[in-house]
Amino acid sequence: MRISRELFFWGAAIVACAGPATGSAEDLAAARACGAIVDATARLACYDAAFAVTPPPPERQFGDNDHLQKQRTPQVDVPKFVEAQVTKAVPLGQGLYRLSLDNGQVWETRNSDWTLEFKTSDVITVSRLPLGGYQISMRGKSRSVPAKRIQ
Repeated sequence: MRISRELFFWGAAIVACAGPATGSAEDLAAARACGAIVDATARLACYDAAFAVTPPPPERQFGDNDHLQKQRTPQVDVPKFVEAQVTKAVPLGQGLYRLSLDNGQVWETRNSDWTLEFKTSDVITVSRLPLGGYQISMRGKSRSVPAKRIQ
């Protein structure tokens, strides 16, 4: 009897997750036409258009090195830097900080610099480095420290 309850539970869970079919015949025909496109980027754009999917803005992916979002959209032109205001600066000890930004991102500094003391309402720039990695600099200061996006 226990096995049949488990099967019922899993069957009900699958049906609940699947939900009702919402695509119209036109949507399905448009999606089938997309399958014939050879170029992967153009094919994805065709699917997005067929199902009215809007990709996230490139700034949202800035600093994400596949550890924050496991399901990724295709490569987009991510900006070389992002300027934001610090909404919360938490000292982590030894001159390191966790910085929450007004764009929703959270960064941690990886090295300390005695000339940089981050505070709420500071305007910072997070820059992408040519060989990978990121650095944070503060408006009005010529120094920067390595950083990693954690959220």
